[in-house]
Amino acid sequence: MQSPNAPSQITPIDWAKRLKADTEEIHQEAESKGIFKRLFNPDLTLSDYSCFLADLYARLAPIEIEILRSSDLTKLPSVQSRITFPALSQDIKYFGINPPSLGGPFPISGLGSLVGTLYVLEGSAHGGCIFHKHLLNHLSITESTGLAYFSTQAQSVHTRFKAFREEINQLLDENHYNEALATAKLTFQRFL
Repeated sequence: MQSPNAPSQITPIDWAKRLKADTEEIHQEAESKGIFKRLFNPDLTLSDYSCFLADLYARLAPIEIEILRSSDLTKLPSVQSRITFPALSQDIKYFGINPPSLGGPFPISGLGSLVGTLYVLEGSAHGGCIFHKHLLNHLSITESTGLAYFSTQAQSVHTRFKAFREEINQLLDENHYNEALATAKLTFQRFL
C-alpha cells in the first residue's frame, strides 16, 4: 500500500485509444458510406473492382506522397515501409488503366498531422485483411492479377499496428494531439 505522502504515479495517456474514441463517429461513417463499401456488392465484377482501384489511387496517392515528404517520418520506423500506392499502381496497370488524376493535395504539416494520417491508414490495414480474403474468394484474383494492394495490407498488420501504437504513445503529447485528431478526421473524409 502506498503511503499518503508518497508521490502519485502518473498514468500515461494511450493516444491511440483516445484517437479511436474521438474519431469513432467519422470512422463508422466511412465504413458505412465510404468507397470501400462497394467491394461487398454481391454483383461486384472485375470491371467494377478496377474502377474502384482507380478511384482509390486518386484519393490515396496524394496522402502517401505527403507522408513520404514529411521530415517527421523517421520518428515512426514501424510505418516507413508501409507506403502502398506502388502496389495500387501495379493493380491498375494490370487492369490496363492509366493512373488517374490525383485528388487535391493533402496537408501534413508536422508530427501531429503525420500521426493522425498514419493512424487512419494503419487502422485501415485491418479492414484490408478482410477485403483481401473477400476478393480472393469473390473475384478469384491473386497478388499478381490485381490484388497487390490488398496483399500488402494483409502483411503483418497486427505486429505493425502494435509497433505503431507504441511509437505514437511515446511521441504524441497534448500539444500535438489536436492536430493529429483533426488530420485523422480529414483522412477519413478523403475516403467518403
